[in-house]
Amino acid sequence: MTKQNNLRNNYLLSLGEILSRIPMIFTIGYLAKSVGPEAFGAWSLILVVQALMTSLGGAGLASALIRFGPNAERNVAYEYIILSIKRSAIFLGIISILVYIFYDNIGAFLNINPKYRWLLIATSIMTIGSILDGHLDKYFKARLLINKQITYVFSRTIAEVVAVICVFYFMNFSHASKAIFLYIIIVVTIKLLIYPWLFIEKNTKIKNRIKLDTKNTFLNFAYLLIPSILLAWLIIQIDRIILGWMLSPIEFGVYAFSATLSSYIVFISYSIMPLFQSHSAMYYDKGEFHQLRNLFEIWQYIFLSVTTIIMLILIFFSQAILSMTAGLEYSKMPHILILLCAAVSLDQFFTQYQLIFNLAKKPKYSTLVHAIKLIILAILIPIFVFFFGINGAAFGIIASVLIVNLVRYKIATKLVEIKLSLFVKINLISVILLLTVLSYLQNFIFLSKPIFLIILTLSIGIFFFIGRKKLNYFRAKFS
Repeated sequence: MTKQNNLRNNYLLSLGEILSRIPMIFTIGYLAKSVGPEAFGAWSLILVVQALMTSLGGAGLASALIRFGPNAERNVAYEYIILSIKRSAIFLGIISILVYIFYDNIGAFLNINPKYRWLLIATSIMTIGSILDGHLDKYFKARLLINKQITYVFSRTIAEVVAVICVFYFMNFSHASKAIFLYIIIVVTIKLLIYPWLFIEKNTKIKNRIKLDTKNTFLNFAYLLIPSILLAWLIIQIDRIILGWMLSPIEFGVYAFSATLSSYIVFISYSIMPLFQSHSAMYYDKGEFHQLRNLFEIWQYIFLSVTTIIMLILIFFSQAILSMTAGLEYSKMPHILILLCAAVSLDQFFTQYQLIFNLAKKPKYSTLVHAIKLIILAILIPIFVFFFGINGAAFGIIASVLIVNLVRYKIATKLVEIKLSLFVKINLISVILLLTVLSYLQNFIFLSKPIFLIILTLSIGIFFFIGRKKLNYFRAKFS
């Protein structure tokens, strides 16, 4: 593949990811506004279980697809995706039976309102779509199937938008749980009608089955990631699990919506360079570590530039954003959104070093880092919440992110020497200082919105000016 095609593919995928995600911010906001904070809080706790089912049903197979798919022959890669879907179907079937039997106990453990617990059974249906999302996303990126990837991301968005509009705009329900159930059915139905046309290749017959040792290598790599994936799930959801008991239902619903919006920072990291993982795997396997280091540095600079602009917007307009997307009920604590977005941004900046563990085929380090993060979160969140209330949850997450990512960075850079360059370090420290000062000064009347526009314009200009050499290098060398 030529350099021009690589650039074109990255730009197309980035544009596709961004355009497909923007409507989903408003659909989740409309859903939250329609059902209210209490119901949205209950729905957030139900999604904790759905995320667990996705993690167990996915069984690390999506990560195996992005690791082994780029360098596999077409026939082998196609068998990988079919094998992944079949195995996930078996795992999900077993998990669904267990959830059906114990859904009331699970709901009680998470302190979910009894009126909403029956939706835990429906999560099995929703998980079908989520697992397919994970597998197809990694498969299309691994094989550089750009048109299919773009079609997939827009299909996913269309399913969400159509479901929200049909259920929450045109229909009325006696209880929010019934509306959410129909929303799930519509989303999954649309996905199942579209997705098979994207990945099933009629002209690709599996004539020569992959060797047993190749198959076992693929599956063993995936299964070894399961402990790490489960820890990652618990890390992501632990704040909701703890706060579900420590906050009132309405307070929790408000927090959950801010946490949901902040999670979209994760998608920004994917959108900046969608083929980052695929190319990292190719560079590592070829021993091109200089190219790999350049790739990391360029990604870090672009991500830092984009998230800085987003944080500037949030510092000045977080309350307006919450009010516009979900209504006044959710806009009472805009600082929670700012703190959570800051924590997610910093975590995502360093999370790319987690990829090194997969490249080096050392999944045990992923498990170790996740275990450390889980322990720290489980200790700090309750302590901070006890002393600072709902604000303590955000403080606890930020403190945990700082500690864990220092550990992750140290371990990863010992495996592969890809340390932060001086260029990136200076930019990172400068951005943190700038945002901290502005967050404090924003409380004063003299820092008006026109000043925000001036700072934003200057920031964009500075990022472009000092980073132009890096971006030019990216255009010239990225292959």
